[in-house]
Amino acid sequence: MNKIYKVFFILLFSFIFAGCSQSIHEQLQENNWTITSTSGSSYSADFSETTISFEQGIFQTGMPYTIKDDQLIMSDPKNAEEIFYEIREEGDEIKLIPVEEKYGTLILSVDNNE
Repeated sequence: MNKIYKVFFILLFSFIFAGCSQSIHEQLQENNWTITSTSGSSYSADFSETTISFEQGIFQTGMPYTIKDDQLIMSDPKNAEEIFYEIREEGDEIKLIPVEEKYGTLILSVDNNE
């Protein structure tokens, strides 16, 4: 009987902790981000529900995005191209690793200045 109770409590706490974890989409929206690219540039970004806003100095631009499974998909409005990134959480950072090699890896860290 004790084994049944132990298994029940383990399953119960597993579901509670799984339900408390924040989705990557929510995490992106709740923070302002500093992005460093392996191509050498850095800028800030803000995620709304459907749009990423980038800012570098006085220049600003936006891009629609979606998240499916473990991928972030940005739609480039200039040429109607979709850009696919694999999402990896590493400590306090989020890495966006491009599916195509022509794009650099983006490293997102929370912007504590905002």
